[in-house]
Amino acid sequence: MPRRPKHEDAARRHHPPGGLREVLRNKTEIKEAIQQIWNVRVVSVNTLNRQGKVKRRRFTQGKRADQKRAIVKLAEGDAIEIFETGK
Repeated sequence: MPRRPKHEDAARRHHPPGGLREVLRNKTEIKEAIQQIWNVRVVSVNTLNRQGKVKRRRFTQGKRADQKRAIVKLAEGDAIEIFETGK
């Protein structure tokens, strides 16, 4: 289920269109999405869940959003162009 900000203009400022912004639930969904979007072969996917930091401002306390991160290993010879340095 994708997470949506309350205000659409704030969404465009902080999360420009493009890229994977919806929350993918498991390794299989992440693997299929990467293979479909970038047309590469994925060998393995490792995931980790980062807990959001608790932040305080004077008398109130809030929490940043949790993050799910994925480390994807591609097949030999495949690459995703956005990560290349161009040198």
